[in-house]
Amino acid sequence: MFYWFLQVLQIIDFFFYQFFQSHINILFFGIFNDDTSAVLHSVWTDYPIFKILLVFAFIFISFIVVHKYIYRGFLENTNQISKKASMLLLIIFPLFVIGMRGSLGVFTLRREHTNVSTNLFINSLCYNAPYALQFANVELKENYLNPNIERTLQDNGFERVEQVKEAYQQPDSNLFNSEMYSTTQENDFLEKNPPNVIFFLMESMSNHYFELHSKELNLLGDLSPMLSDLYYFKNCLSSHNGTINSLENLLINTPKGIVSQSPYFDVSYSSSVAKPFKEQGYETMFITGANLSWRNVDNFIKHQYFDVIEGSSHILDKIPSAETFAWGVHDGYLFDYITERLSAPSQKPRFIFSLTVSNHTPYQVPSHYTPLSRLI
Repeated sequence: MFYWFLQVLQIIDFFFYQFFQSHINILFFGIFNDDTSAVLHSVWTDYPIFKILLVFAFIFISFIVVHKYIYRGFLENTNQISKKASMLLLIIFPLFVIGMRGSLGVFTLRREHTNVSTNLFINSLCYNAPYALQFANVELKENYLNPNIERTLQDNGFERVEQVKEAYQQPDSNLFNSEMYSTTQENDFLEKNPPNVIFFLMESMSNHYFELHSKELNLLGDLSPMLSDLYYFKNCLSSHNGTINSLENLLINTPKGIVSQSPYFDVSYSSSVAKPFKEQGYETMFITGANLSWRNVDNFIKHQYFDVIEGSSHILDKIPSAETFAWGVHDGYLFDYITERLSAPSQKPRFIFSLTVSNHTPYQVPSHYTPLSRLI
């Protein structure tokens, strides 16, 4: 029965991919959330269910016949297995376990490891239907967004929708200094010559780098001499302490998450940070040193008005010597990649939203890095 279930699941995954261009994902559970009878009727009319069942039954029966023949021969020769063969099996078994784990490093095989190239189809070959279903089920349970308005109001400390409006429509003076809302004057030159806009979300780059920095203990490297020309807010939080929460908040301006792993990952949000740039003729790009499969961001961001979405596999394809660690390509290579991107001729100005990874544990640096002298 288990084998039967696996094969049926593989068939479902095949046709799911044919329609959605994706393995089974969280949308699969829509069969239970939508009008189930209507969905099943659509499946019956749109797919050759009867032919599929006939072919599957033939293959399944053939498998049982062949299996019995092979198993009978195995039983007849069981006593002839030598000691050497037995020892070989004992040696191979631990290697088999290591192979299932997929790594001797920090992490076991995870969905992030399925992103092995710049070709989406090749990446989709790296995992099967049972794994896709398991991953979708985890996403559904852990990241379900409750659409119940009353429950959402209660969870956020409100009783009525009017209270939410009052809280978010206070006069500017009650929230921030009015200077925070000041705008620059219209600039005809910039309007005719729109500049490239690059935004870096420095994952895990906390205040301690700046607080502990000194001439004797240089924690900022090449950023140090530029500090006098920068605006630096010490008492500031990107939005959340979690990377995915901060990323989503800054990308689509939402306090509610996690959206990328929810049933709403494929919704294009009008609050997307890339939307106004795209409407003004910019080429919008999301570039990260991380693996694009992390947290399902590849499938999420492609719906948020970005023309180009590139991750670690794209950087490695362009810079084969780039060094990686547990979370992706080191930031230095990401910066080089973006610099090269900006150097290429373009008919449009570019907006680049970039997520770095090097400041995340486990702390590692590229092999070519030479530590600066320090005196503590």
